Amino acid sequence: MEENILNLRFRFPVRQNIINRNNCSTTVGLAGLCVLDVEGLRLHYARTLDFWIANFGKNVDRIRQMFDEKFVRMWRLYLNVSSAAFKFSGNRIYQILFTNSLNIKLPITKETASTGRSAWLSGGNQVKNNHR
Repeated sequence: MEENILNLRFRFPVRQNIINRNNCSTTVGLAGLCVLDVEGLRLHYARTLDFWIANFGKNVDRIRQMFDEKFVRMWRLYLNVSSAAFKFSGNRIYQILFTNSLNIKLPITKETASTGRSAWLSGGNQVKNNHR
């Protein structure tokens, strides 16, 4: 299948390195690494693109002076199509956290990592710990 000119000439160059989540997990496991967390950032990335679109619009005159009208139209289209694809299509992006050892000093949950306190370990309201 032949790609369009936008993809061939102007798309981010890392495209050939994109792998799916399942292949990544398999490769990480074969390398002796341990997956600690997988977080889907699809809607976060769509929101980021929306901020980029707004900033692009605020600076469009400067960008046009630096490049040309063709560049402005192309990037405006690219940013908007990318945002729509993450919102309404099959585009996915993941942040995968892994380690190369059985590190027991790492936080048990994301809550622990962000607050420094685990409801589970402290006998809090979320999960009662009756084994003291």
